[in-house]
Amino acid sequence: MARSRAAAAAAAAALLLLLASAAAQMGDDVMPRPPNGPPVAASGLGPQASSYIVVMNDNPPVVAADDSVATAYKLARPRRAAAAGVSATAEVPSDVRAAAAAEVDAYEAHLRALQSDALSSVAPASASVPAAAAASEGPRLVQHYTYALNGFHAAGLSEDQAAALRARPGVQSVTRAGWRYPDTFTTPSFLGLNGTGELWEHEFGSPQAAARQILIGIVDTGITPTAQSFAPDSTRSPDQFPTVGSGTGACGIQGTCTAGKLLGCRFFEQGIDAARVAEYPDFERIQEDISTCIDHEGHGTHTASTAGGDYNALPSGNGLYNLQSGMSGMAPGAAVVSYKVLWQYKDPKLGGKKATGYDTDIIAALEQAVKDGVDVINYSVGSSAADHGAVDPLWEAFKGVAAAGVFVSASAGNSGPGPSSMGSNGEPWVTTIAAGTHPRKMFAEMTLSNANAKSSSTARVTPASNLVALPPTPLYLGTSDAARLCAPGSLDPAEVKGKVVICVRGTYFMYQKGDEVTRAGGVGIIIANAPDGAKDLARFSAEVPGILLDADAGAQLISAYKSSPQSLLASFSAQTVDPKTAEAPVVAGFSSRGPVITDGAVMLKPDIMAPGVEIFAAVPGKRGGTYMQGTSMSAPHVAGIAALIMARRPSWSPAAVKSAIMTTASQTTNRGNPIKGTPFDFGAGQVEPTKALNPGLVYDAGLVDFNRYTCATLDVKAWPKDRDFTTPSYCASACKGGKCAWPQAARDFNSPSFALPGLAAGQTVTARRVVTFVGTIPEGAATLGFTPVIDLPAGFKAKIIPDRKSAGGSLQRQRRGAAASAGSIAFTAAQEVGGFTLSITVPKSAPAGWSFGSLTWQADGGRYTVRSPIAIERV
Repeated sequence: MARSRAAAAAAAAALLLLLASAAAQMGDDVMPRPPNGPPVAASGLGPQASSYIVVMNDNPPVVAADDSVATAYKLARPRRAAAAGVSATAEVPSDVRAAAAAEVDAYEAHLRALQSDALSSVAPASASVPAAAAASEGPRLVQHYTYALNGFHAAGLSEDQAAALRARPGVQSVTRAGWRYPDTFTTPSFLGLNGTGELWEHEFGSPQAAARQILIGIVDTGITPTAQSFAPDSTRSPDQFPTVGSGTGACGIQGTCTAGKLLGCRFFEQGIDAARVAEYPDFERIQEDISTCIDHEGHGTHTASTAGGDYNALPSGNGLYNLQSGMSGMAPGAAVVSYKVLWQYKDPKLGGKKATGYDTDIIAALEQAVKDGVDVINYSVGSSAADHGAVDPLWEAFKGVAAAGVFVSASAGNSGPGPSSMGSNGEPWVTTIAAGTHPRKMFAEMTLSNANAKSSSTARVTPASNLVALPPTPLYLGTSDAARLCAPGSLDPAEVKGKVVICVRGTYFMYQKGDEVTRAGGVGIIIANAPDGAKDLARFSAEVPGILLDADAGAQLISAYKSSPQSLLASFSAQTVDPKTAEAPVVAGFSSRGPVITDGAVMLKPDIMAPGVEIFAAVPGKRGGTYMQGTSMSAPHVAGIAALIMARRPSWSPAAVKSAIMTTASQTTNRGNPIKGTPFDFGAGQVEPTKALNPGLVYDAGLVDFNRYTCATLDVKAWPKDRDFTTPSYCASACKGGKCAWPQAARDFNSPSFALPGLAAGQTVTARRVVTFVGTIPEGAATLGFTPVIDLPAGFKAKIIPDRKSAGGSLQRQRRGAAASAGSIAFTAAQEVGGFTLSITVPKSAPAGWSFGSLTWQADGGRYTVRSPIAIERV
């Protein structure tokens, strides 16, 4: 017994040494990882799916149709009337709107008929009524897509039927449907939004007015209408609220909308139900999470409140946090529409709840968002496998969304920090967001003691939210896998009551583990990182006192507990704000990295970085708010910032907004040091909202540019062998004159960044761009000039070659500054454009791999600075 006690005391002492070591390393290089992994449904719930997404050829969707239909679509939807040439404040006459709606309806009916005919040609007995088809078996058409994508969801097809459909004239691609999964009170100040003279006050007069009349769509797990972040707007009358869709509203379930704030609460489950009926018999949905737009998981509510939650909203459970100021979305005046596409199911291995969604439902939600007239979409959703670029239906769907004038902010993914770990959301018309830290840090102390050996030791640890002091208390560690994870429903109250529970991190959100400990009667929680899991030490929310340990310290604690489970005690001190402000931003370790290989690495991704670590925002339940981390949390920051920009710059396209965000980003921390990493880690840098409102120049792009890029990337040889497709019909017109030749056409895509892969030593390549002047000319001046400055590693040669002629702007060879053979651009008025070509020669001495630099356009007098990152690969 004495030897056992001595061993336990030694183990406890060793643990505390490790804790002290970990505490010394905590700080600027801490790189968080998300608390949940990919759904089991994506890999093991059943056989290969027989649900397919069929993309049609020849006839474009509504938003990309000929001028008549496209204009009719805009006129039929009041929120898009300005894009059709009608004044933003003018009322579209009701008879004009009705006629326009009828024209759109007729075109939609035409597309639906073609889709039904296509399926009937290979499956004559197929069901063709989507509402009834979801619950049937055999071949059936489950969902039509007509606005952002011309296609449909066909379920129950055999491989032979899919092959026959793929070979049919008028069909572009037939792709198996796939699974998707879910990939803040200090960040508004950190980003320069809140405070006297800051963006909210300076541009809008008050936080409450920031981005009014803007609609933000949230494609996620649903929403919590009763959350304080979505309280009704009592400052305006209903006729001042933005409209959704045709003006009839989007709240099919009574009580799910709030006046002026939460204007839509929709759900999409036909696709997942069709797959579940026969293809995934083990897929058991959670009963309360069926046919509802309400969020029972928390992810969607959290992202929605981060993007557009009300200003200074205190969570209903503020007693847990003792917050002195409330939560605020990035665009607190904006309205929100929720599109639920991710659903909870029972984990067949552990019995808990997890969330997943089906591609087919996501496309249906994007379609509806376009119909509803949202201005911004937040898409904090990823996949467990890499997307397949131009042959992926979501690629075409998001292209249609952008063509409709909707800005999309998407998460980069949580598979970092390895290179090319970003597998989804790499489309150039989507803004892809990496996650970084912000500077506020908390700490506490834990003391381990052995009641028998009368020994103890103390170390600094990461606390849960509002950690209060806890006296020495017995520990408990479950014996089953589920209990060790503290899975919902896994702990036995008879064993847990009155104890501090050790929970291994992973599979479930950390706050869900805290809820389980509370349910079972525990009085404290210690979450230990798993050896092969998350590396960060980020805060979490719990109703009981709690702390987080790294994997080494956690393993030592578990070992010490197993040596003496009856006598080992733990106590916590109250949490304290670290007096030393942490350096920020630091790229989060979990944040997925580029380059994206599915398009040949010709598009630099991610695009931008925003806070995604320890983000406090609303969730369902009595707590009302919690901490989460992931690129799912960084994406809604940029969605809200885009809403602010679109409110002040309503004529800008999504590409222009993206350009403004990227070219004004910061590459330094709050201590003036360079952000550690490369553009494949953080894109153009950390988002700077105030600067993004006035960038000077933008790199704009539209549907023609998107189509040329798509047609060019179809030559990439990385497509899966089972992804047969037909060249899209739009390539014939888009590619005239060799405008889609690979890889030059991809290099020439008008992106605010440059990625030049696969270059040999001594090779010279070019990339063409066009910039649009969106600034102002100084008073008394006739023009404003921009001089390029190129920063590349030693040995690389670069020059700017201006266009000889340009619409509006004048370009001359002059003022050779820091850039070799630089050509400046001069503008005389807003909306003038100027084209140029960047030429780069790789030196023979260049090391193999990627090198990085930048091109910066500097306006005369320092009025504007427009920076683009450059990535060059020498093979």
